[in-house]
Amino acid sequence: MHWLKEYAIRLVAIIVHEPMLFVQYVLVVIFAFVVLVSVMHWKVQKSVKKQEKMRKQKEKILRKLHDSRRRARDDSESVLVTEKDKNE
Repeated sequence: MHWLKEYAIRLVAIIVHEPMLFVQYVLVVIFAFVVLVSVMHWKVQKSVKKQEKMRKQKEKILRKLHDSRRRARDDSESVLVTEKDKNE
């Protein structure tokens, strides 16, 4: 804890002796934080859009698959009906 107290005293001394330098340091840290948050937000948005696009593609593929199965089933049923009619 002693080192923490010394660090706090040094920080206060720097603030008192060079207030503009301290303000500049704070602004640099805030700017860096804002840039970091902006970049992370952009990456998250990009990822969300990519996932949404992939989800839509999967839905489209599944829809096509189900439609083709339905068509095949309908075709086979119609073939069975025509074969029954021929046999009778």
